[in-house]
Amino acid sequence: MPTTTLRTAGGSVVMAIPKRILELVNLHAGSVVDIDVRDGSLVIEPIKVRQYKLADLLAQCDLNAPLSDSENAWLDTPSVGLEQHP
Repeated sequence: MPTTTLRTAGGSVVMAIPKRILELVNLHAGSVVDIDVRDGSLVIEPIKVRQYKLADLLAQCDLNAPLSDSENAWLDTPSVGLEQHP
């Protein structure tokens, strides 16, 4: 099993994880993980970021629901930039 050294970076302590280990658990730089301590061991687990499909989100919408006052106010707000097309 590979070893690594904890280092100080600014006000935090960081750990370099060998690429081979990251590949085994399907992680990469930028992955979001949960950190916990269990039985005296540091446990790092990936957090699965839910992928949404537009069709699924729209299926949850009630297209016949009345608009709220704030939604109507937003729709009535005049354009201030290039959001309108000719």
